[in-house]
Amino acid sequence: MLERDPDAVVAEAAYQLGALSTAGGLRRKQFFGGIATILKDATSVEAAGVMAFPDSVLRPASAVGVAGPWTEHEHAAFLEQTRWAPDDRLLSTTLARSPGPLFRSTNEIVEESVFRQSRIYNEFQRPRGIGEQAQMCLESSDGAHLYVAFARVGSNEPISRRSMEIAQRVAVLIQRCWHVAHAHTPKWARELSPRRRRVLELVSDGLDDHQIAEALDVKYHTVRAHLKDLFREAGVRSRLHLIQAIRLDDVWVEKAAPPSPSEAPAN
Repeated sequence: MLERDPDAVVAEAAYQLGALSTAGGLRRKQFFGGIATILKDATSVEAAGVMAFPDSVLRPASAVGVAGPWTEHEHAAFLEQTRWAPDDRLLSTTLARSPGPLFRSTNEIVEESVFRQSRIYNEFQRPRGIGEQAQMCLESSDGAHLYVAFARVGSNEPISRRSMEIAQRVAVLIQRCWHVAHAHTPKWARELSPRRRRVLELVSDGLDDHQIAEALDVKYHTVRAHLKDLFREAGVRSRLHLIQAIRLDDVWVEKAAPPSPSEAPAN
């Protein structure tokens, strides 16, 4: 099988990341999973992953995107790993000291003997067959961080020079994609709990309260309570204004006004 021209691979990644950035960061799972998939396909490796940190990498990640030979259920382990002590998350915490759009192999970040003795290697990566990998850490103007990695899985073969060269070119595109989406997603939306964010996604899709309750298998009044909190978080007074706030429509939103009686969620 002939390898595709690297310029064509990077051009396709640029197109895909550009389209992804316009969607914003509301659907965080799809957004970060999309970045991981694009990186995995461009570098022709078995897996890639993305972790989003609202501020310091010393705190747990708020979202994770994974593309690789694992089930959807197994992806949760990647998010849970960010709840380990910072010393156990050796690569991300070390990389965060010098963030930038540059992929570095593990042995460039930490001595191999030290890494082989670490918890991240023995309890997380080795059981999952993760071999040689490369990673980078990006930082936004407001202190948010994005940890990005790609790796061989189930193979002792190193990452090829071609894959690394393509990754370095794609790194800048990933940074641009994330910065655009991050800047166009309100801070209040980035910090929502997964359940409340899901309610917001369904509102944005046009579902009414009963449909949202059915989709989430919760009571109608639970949905109304979530909406009341979302109105407060967004500083808006109605469902329409909430949708406009997350889509960042170029309209004026009266943030100070209280909800109208017909639109205010019941207590």
